[in-house]
Amino acid sequence: MTSPTHTSDVLIAGVPWPRHKLFAVTAGFVTLLLVGALTTSVAPSVLCAAGVAVVVGVVLKALTHPRNPGLDGEAKPAVLTPE
Repeated sequence: MTSPTHTSDVLIAGVPWPRHKLFAVTAGFVTLLLVGALTTSVAPSVLCAAGVAVVVGVVLKALTHPRNPGLDGEAKPAVLTPE
C-alpha cells in the first residue's frame, strides 16, 4: 500500500487526494442538497453547488499553499526545463 505523497493528502481507493479538494467536494455536495431542498429545482442547485465548490477549493488551496517568493519578496516565475 502506498502512502500519501504529501501530509495533507488523503488516500481514497489508493489515490492521494489533497484535503482542500475533499473539503470543496463536500461543501459542494452539502450546498447541492440544501439548495435542492429549498428550491426543489435542479438548475439553481447545481449552479450554486458548483460555485461553492470552486470558491472553497480555490480559497483553501491559496491558504494552505502560499506562494514561493524570491529573495526580494517578488514571486519567482516557474522555470520550464526542456526535455
